[in-house]
Amino acid sequence: MTSKELFTVFILLFTFASGCGNKVPCYPPENYAPDPGAPYTAEEVRIQTQKGYKLAGTLTLPAMGTPPFPAVLLITGSSPQERDHLQDRRKPVSYYRPFRQIADAISRIGIAVLRMDDQGTGCSEGVQLEKVTIQERADDSRVGIAYLRHRNEIDGNRIGLLGLSEGANIGPMIAASDPSIRALVMMAPTASNGYKITEYQHRLMIDERSDLTAAQKKTALENQCAGWTRPLPGEKAVRGSDPFWHTCPCPRRKKYLARLLFFMVTKMRTSQWSIPNCWKRRCGQVATMMLP
Repeated sequence: MTSKELFTVFILLFTFASGCGNKVPCYPPENYAPDPGAPYTAEEVRIQTQKGYKLAGTLTLPAMGTPPFPAVLLITGSSPQERDHLQDRRKPVSYYRPFRQIADAISRIGIAVLRMDDQGTGCSEGVQLEKVTIQERADDSRVGIAYLRHRNEIDGNRIGLLGLSEGANIGPMIAASDPSIRALVMMAPTASNGYKITEYQHRLMIDERSDLTAAQKKTALENQCAGWTRPLPGEKAVRGSDPFWHTCPCPRRKKYLARLLFFMVTKMRTSQWSIPNCWKRRCGQVATMMLP
């Protein structure tokens, strides 16, 4: 299978994967060890957050070359994922570990990679990810960036971000407030707010049903969308009132320092083809790879 085909399979699988089900266990460090003979090392790390919980992760460091090395932080999607972007190992969708493969490929060309278990997932402490807002997820990633900058082996002025799905929306949030981020890779990103994306996904699935009339399809969609953006009075802002539902991830500022790369899939239900144009109108240095 070619690398292009692998990327296609991985994006399709994890775009549609559900985060429900059994909790992802805390796997031992050996689970994240590099393949024998790999030209890099893997170090188990624990990263303290400002809220007091620790995030578990793996830092791969090139064994060749002279430090300090450039580095990339990997950012997972919206479902609870461990550092290899794996959910429940017993589910077939989890047999493929895309972030492990990406970290391996990047580390082999002399770039360090940090990938972390989501908050409340795997070996990481914290609350369940479903109760975490997109801003809080961005803060977790910022902690990872700060950790990289404190490592002597890492060049703090050459750090890039690679995000998948919601991670592809978190990356720009971070880079917009941190002009030192040098590169941003967005895999399966969006150009609309979370409400429009989710409504679009459900509408497509309902429209495919041949057992419903047009009126029944309309009612079914309204029932699916009911209460999505309704915050609970007196409750902490979670998904229902999270800016994920209301904010368009396309940048409003025209000046953007990071170089941008999109990976898109032609039959992907979470994306719209306005994404590259949305960014190109506001930013320079945008490259897009369309996958069949």
